[in-house]
Amino acid sequence: MKRVFKNTFKIAFIIAVVFLVFLSVISGVGGNAYAAFAESSYSNVLDDLRKDSEFRVDDFPAYDDDYRIYVINIAEGEKGNLYVYTYQPCQLSRPLSATHLNMSLTDSVNDTEIYGLTKLNETGVFVKYRVQGVTVASNKSLRYYNISSIYREYINGIDDIPSSNDNIINEKAFPVAKLYYVMTQQDGSVVYSLDATYVVQIINPVSSYLTIENSDSGYNSGLGPFANNYRKWQYTDLHYVAFSTDWDIDRLISATVYYSYCSGQLYDYDWTPWVDVKDGVEYGDAYETTVDLNYTESFDITHKDTWSIFTLSKHTYSWDKIYSVDDFYSTVCANSDYDKNGLKTVYETVSGREWVLMFAETERKEEKEDGAFGFIYYDTYFTKVDKVSVLRLEFETDGVVYNLGAVSDTVSNITYPSPNAPDNGDRLGFWEYIWYCIKALLNGTASNWEIFVAVATFVICGVLAALLASAVSAIVSVFK
Repeated sequence: MKRVFKNTFKIAFIIAVVFLVFLSVISGVGGNAYAAFAESSYSNVLDDLRKDSEFRVDDFPAYDDDYRIYVINIAEGEKGNLYVYTYQPCQLSRPLSATHLNMSLTDSVNDTEIYGLTKLNETGVFVKYRVQGVTVASNKSLRYYNISSIYREYINGIDDIPSSNDNIINEKAFPVAKLYYVMTQQDGSVVYSLDATYVVQIINPVSSYLTIENSDSGYNSGLGPFANNYRKWQYTDLHYVAFSTDWDIDRLISATVYYSYCSGQLYDYDWTPWVDVKDGVEYGDAYETTVDLNYTESFDITHKDTWSIFTLSKHTYSWDKIYSVDDFYSTVCANSDYDKNGLKTVYETVSGREWVLMFAETERKEEKEDGAFGFIYYDTYFTKVDKVSVLRLEFETDGVVYNLGAVSDTVSNITYPSPNAPDNGDRLGFWEYIWYCIKALLNGTASNWEIFVAVATFVICGVLAALLASAVSAIVSVFK
């Protein structure tokens, strides 16, 4: 009986061990199969490239100091995806990722747009990307992929520094200048062909804006420490990009510009100038858009009301969307309220460049309240515009009109000045603020709260002086 039990136990143990081993093998196979499936969901970049009989790996050497990205081929996928294959010489020493394409889906660049890229896999200096937002139009027998440029993230310390102190470069652009034709023939086979194209290089782009005051209003209420002074300003910001090109352009006819934008609020809440209650900037969701500009179009902006000798008048000025730099600066001088410092800033921004594209107008509202008991509230509501890139230029040179895709870095203006915002960079100390209020009262520039502080200071000083005089008189009388 004991022998039967022992044999039964041994058999059960062996079965359990075999079962556990079987489970571990199944688990291992399942995991490897899943990983293999994940890796093989997109074919390898080198396997794809080798399907071209003319492709040779040796034609694409590695270079540690070449940070450019080259588009060497495209392919349509069975599921409607569009793939782009790149040669990135420094990929082994410094891995890079392309971010966007400037591409049109026609044989013309009129419809060019920005398309995002998703990296799928890489081998050596070769990388495969999927183009976002593109579905192969399989119902068309002939399809176009007109690629002007490809972008990657800016590399600080390697790429050229921004040409303006108030700008940053978000992405570097590199020329592609290739028009791919993909044709589905009657037998269902697909044939690829390629034509080289011309592009225009955008040199030293800088993004900035003009501020036009539309109106201001306000009111005063209350007295003394309960006084309230409220002011509101309304502005229009005209956003522009200035640049030169590698073509000798006689006349700029039309253009396409890409940019990103979002709503923003800057706030600064203080109790007197030396106590910071709350301040900061908040942004909403960002959106991307592409706009077409023509030399016949303009923005009509109404300027702030001004009093003439007999009546209150409004001034509306038309701002062209396309300028030469000289014409742009002359227009700013004639149609803006900028002082000498403002005009100097505009001149320094566009100086050394050839063309200006005025691509967007946005509204800005500022509110400032000197409230009761020294509380100061300041808010500005605006639209932040950044990541600006020129995608296309149509122009005339020596009597010939060209319409070309552009190679333009993506740039952003990092300043957003608020003319009426309190300057908290150098806050006053307590006694400095007291003296500031007294001087403002004597100069006639004091706010209601500052008048209250100055008068209260005089009263307190008077009371202290009277008490001190009484104390001195008492002490003198004791010693008489």
